Amino acid sequence: MGSGVRRAVIAVAALAVGGSLPAAAQAQQQVAATVVRALDGDTVEVRGADSRTATVRLIGVDAPEIERDDAAGECGARQAAAVVASFTGQQVTLTTEPSQGLVDSAGRVLAYADTVAGADIGLAVIASGYGEVFLGAPTPFARVTSYQQAETAARAAVTGVWRDCAGDFHRPLPSEATTPAPDDADDVSPADEAERVVRRFYFLLNERRHRSAWRLLSASVRRRLGPYDAWRSGFRRSLGTKVNRASVRMVSGRAVVRVAIRSRDRDACSGDVVRQFFRVRWVLARRGGTWVATGVTARKVGGGRVRLSRSACPRPKPTDAPSPPPDPPRPPRTGCHPSYSPCVPTGRDYDCGELGGPYTVTGPDEYRLDADGDGVGCE
Repeated sequence: MGSGVRRAVIAVAALAVGGSLPAAAQAQQQVAATVVRALDGDTVEVRGADSRTATVRLIGVDAPEIERDDAAGECGARQAAAVVASFTGQQVTLTTEPSQGLVDSAGRVLAYADTVAGADIGLAVIASGYGEVFLGAPTPFARVTSYQQAETAARAAVTGVWRDCAGDFHRPLPSEATTPAPDDADDVSPADEAERVVRRFYFLLNERRHRSAWRLLSASVRRRLGPYDAWRSGFRRSLGTKVNRASVRMVSGRAVVRVAIRSRDRDACSGDVVRQFFRVRWVLARRGGTWVATGVTARKVGGGRVRLSRSACPRPKPTDAPSPPPDPPRPPRTGCHPSYSPCVPTGRDYDCGELGGPYTVTGPDEYRLDADGDGVGCE
């Protein structure tokens, strides 16, 4: 395995123990690896020449989720995983893309996977109809155009999920299509199913799969929340949401799910990580064989305040301009009679013929310049 992306592949282990990434990991890197197994339709395990393994999340692909202990499977999940599994044992070149980041929130390496023959595994999943284009970062990934063209072609051909699941890439599997464990057959209650839908909503938010989370909401809820882009922008500072506890009550065929959640967000002004706590009430109804949220109300019960944009940051108060210094006091006139302005020299008697004028007379008219006593002399 080459020295560049060996560090990128091993970075998963480094992050898991709090290690830091090398500066070179921020540039695009390529490395050879071998496909070990498919974890689902958009995630693959690979092994490098040094026998280390890593989990790779394929850039630009979103596929239905395989059933796991904490979540039901989704329609088309096994078929999507089968597309990826068809590359097991093949040599691939992993290519990172700086605009998408090196790892996702789950610690998986983000990369394209191309076979020696030139097949792009992510593109193959989308072309099969069992995956859709995933714009996980604000900046579109480099191959987005070819991926979108493949998705359009699969949709037009009505193949894969477009055929089997009416184009809903995250529709839960009906119970008869799920293979339960022997001891678990038929014991999943409607209340459990409804709770799983709510928990899945927060899981999708944490995965930044906002479009998939949006689909779990009914049209009436979406209208109340406003345009999708505006709703999504409210999560741009989110670092993750955790469901602390949940309770379910069935009422007239509907499920009322109450959850206590904690969110972590980065404040746009200070850069600090802020924790907030909410109580959320979900009302879900059964539609088309699955649960759909028909009502969602939330109230904040604790935590700090998060500002989502710099426009909300307080502006520094403008500093007052310093006052100009006062005029220096005029020095007292010397050699001038204090009763007259402008100056009339002291020392002898004057008449208006000598002085001109006029003069303001403000004191005793010693020189008798103000003949009419109106305060103005030598008019």
